[in-house]
Amino acid sequence: MREDLEAAASVQESLLPAASPDRPGVSFAWTFKPCEELAGDILDVLQLDEDRVGFYVLDVSGHGVVAALLSVTLNRVLSPEPSLPSVLKQHIGHSRYRLLTPSEVATLLNRQFPFQPARPQYFTLLFRILNLRTNEFRYVSAGHPGPVQQSRGGEPVIHETPGFPIGLIPEARWEEQVLGLNPGDRLYLYSDGVTESVNRQGEEFGKERLVRAISQSKTKPLKESLSFLSSSVEKWRGEGRIEDDISILAVEMTQ
Repeated sequence: MREDLEAAASVQESLLPAASPDRPGVSFAWTFKPCEELAGDILDVLQLDEDRVGFYVLDVSGHGVVAALLSVTLNRVLSPEPSLPSVLKQHIGHSRYRLLTPSEVATLLNRQFPFQPARPQYFTLLFRILNLRTNEFRYVSAGHPGPVQQSRGGEPVIHETPGFPIGLIPEARWEEQVLGLNPGDRLYLYSDGVTESVNRQGEEFGKERLVRAISQSKTKPLKESLSFLSSSVEKWRGEGRIEDDISILAVEMTQ
């Protein structure tokens, strides 16, 4: 059983971005730490077309094998091979398609993965599309923690956006948000395993410490900033057990 779990964990890890998936004008960095062999978290970065990049972090309720099965399924739905159908595109003719908006993607996923008594699962999702020509982000937050924006000359700001997790409410709708970033600005997307990491006294890392760690590392290169944030969470937790999966995806506008 241990060998099977380790093999499954390797498969799941292979679905993550293999390297820093940088594109002209934007850089990415990420970290992914399951609390068990298999994780309910998953993240990815997708080249949607010549001008647009999609990326997401999602968190399936629960832990272990059951949560991992759904997270892998969702990854294949959101990040299929180019020749396969995708919930991100709607075909409108022979070899023609249009990209669905983030709110349309959330609505479609909500229909495909309803909450069922036999499968009492749901998931939170932060899904964004970046237009590389305009540096405009369009996104939806489906019950997921709000991303942190670090501007080049300012202090970090958390953009909280209310929204139902996907799978809970059949007729739920999600309000699409628009955010513009300037060169040097960064975004940090994360799962609640970051802010809910507890120390030996049972205190959570929390959003204030998250913001502080991002601010303290704003002059570091993006990957080093992410390492600083990750190590800050680890130091806070100490020798305690990881209670939840930890996923962070960082984005920087380079021009």
